[in-house]
Amino acid sequence: MQKMRETGGVVRVDAAGNIFARREGRERGLAPVLVGSHVDTVPEGGNFDGVLGALAAVEVLRGAGATRRGIEAVVWACEEATFAGASLNGSRAEVGRMGAEELQVVWRGMTKAEAIRRIGGRPEELESARIQPGAYHAYVELHIEQGGRLEKAGVPIGVVEGIVGVDRYEVVVRGEANHAGTTPMAERKDALVAAAQVTLAVREIVMSEPGEQVGTVG
Repeated sequence: MQKMRETGGVVRVDAAGNIFARREGRERGLAPVLVGSHVDTVPEGGNFDGVLGALAAVEVLRGAGATRRGIEAVVWACEEATFAGASLNGSRAEVGRMGAEELQVVWRGMTKAEAIRRIGGRPEELESARIQPGAYHAYVELHIEQGGRLEKAGVPIGVVEGIVGVDRYEVVVRGEANHAGTTPMAERKDALVAAAQVTLAVREIVMSEPGEQVGTVG
């Protein structure tokens, strides 16, 4: 927030805990352009995951000069990380996808409402964080391409054409422990053998038709 203030932007924390900094354009009546990302990341996500886009937004405020439209930088709260398994927390609140019941979910000894309040938000006014249609002219997010394909191709920047949709499944494989040396092969019920077949099946299913889909087993 201090870096945002140094650009001359007007800084605020909305009811969901997202940070915004706005610099007006020459024509006040035009909807501004929203630029930003998140500063939290997943374990081993890398030094640039999210942070690149957030700092880039601050640099746009600092160095873009006079613009026709206003520019607003945003840092989404708890975007990549999860609260009790739910991610995209700050941005979901902006589109009205966070209900009152979700605010009462407890994780690590506090409710989500308490966590939002802890970072300067106002969970009791969550509806006020909702972005109304037409409030922004466009949204731009610079993000590191973590697959490495652009680097391999020698392409400095790419334009996103699609966003990954994630499905997770929990599979429990039950076997039977028995003597490793004396149990005949036909009588073994090895859970790892069955789990290995599931792992291979996931790979085969994903690769059975063309497309950008991926699948993995952890």
